[in-house]
Amino acid sequence: MINTKIVILIRREFWEHKTLMLYLPAAACGLFLVSVIGMLFFSTGSTSAIDVSISGSVFSLGIDKLSALSEAERMAVLSKVFMFSSYPFLLVSLVVALSYLLASMFNERKDGSILFWKSMPVSDGLTVFSKLVTGLFVIPMIYLTFCLVAQLLSLILVTGLFLSNDYAAWDMLWRPINPVAHMFLLFCYQLLQSFWSAPWFGFALLISAWAKSSPAGWFIGIPLVVVILERVYSPGEVFLVSEWLWAHSLPLLTMDSEGFDLKWLMVDPAGLLEGMLVGMLFIGGAVWSRGKYNEI
Repeated sequence: MINTKIVILIRREFWEHKTLMLYLPAAACGLFLVSVIGMLFFSTGSTSAIDVSISGSVFSLGIDKLSALSEAERMAVLSKVFMFSSYPFLLVSLVVALSYLLASMFNERKDGSILFWKSMPVSDGLTVFSKLVTGLFVIPMIYLTFCLVAQLLSLILVTGLFLSNDYAAWDMLWRPINPVAHMFLLFCYQLLQSFWSAPWFGFALLISAWAKSSPAGWFIGIPLVVVILERVYSPGEVFLVSEWLWAHSLPLLTMDSEGFDLKWLMVDPAGLLEGMLVGMLFIGGAVWSRGKYNEI
C-alpha cells in the first residue's frame, strides 16, 4: 500500500511540474540534435573537420583525421567529446531539481492547496519523501534519459556520414565510444551526485516547508551568513564549514587540462556519509515543518 501511495505521489509531482520534467529536457534534446545536424551540414566531406575545444584541448572530429588515429587515441578523443556533450544536461538537472524542491511545498502553502493535500490519507513523512525522491532521483534520471537519447540519435546521424564516405562506422565510432559502457558510467555518476548533494536537497525541502517568503533568498542567504560569520570569528585560516559547504556544492564531474577526470569515482566515503546524515536531519525538519505550518 505504501509503495502504491509513493508511486501515485510521484506521478502527481510529475504532472504538476510537467514543464520542468518533460518539456524542458525535451527542448534541450531537440536543441542538441539541431546543433549536431548543423555541424554535419557544414562538414559533409570526409576531409572536413569540426574542432571542439575542451578545457584548452582541441579535438578534431574530421573523418579522415579520426581514421589516422590509433584505436586508443580515437577512444580517448570520442569519449571526451561524448562526456562533454553530457555535461550541460547534468548541470541543468541539478539546478532544476533544486528549483523544484524549493518550490514544491512553498507553492502549496502559498495557494492554500496544502489544506486539501493534508486532508488526504497520506502522512507528512510520505509526502515529503515523495518530493525528495522526485528531486533526488526522478528529475536527474529524466534529464539523463533525454541526454542519452540525444547522444544516441546524434551517433546514428554521424554514422550516416561515415557510411556515405565508405568508412567503417563500427570500428571508428561505435566501438571506441562503447555507448552501453558510457550509459552505465553516466548512470553511476548521476546516482552518486544525488547522494553527494543530499545536504542541499534536504535543505531546499526544509526551506520550502518553513519559509514564508522568497525561499530562494533564504536558501542562498542562510549559508552565506554562516560562511561570513565563520570567516569573521573563526581563528586561523581554516574554515571547515565553508569548505564543507563548497565541496558539496560542486558537481563531482569536473574538467582538467586533459578533459574530464574520473576523480568522482574515488569520492571521499566519509564526506559522502556526512552529507547524507546532514541531509536526513534537514529532511526530518521538513517533515516537522510540513505538519506544523499550513498556508502562508
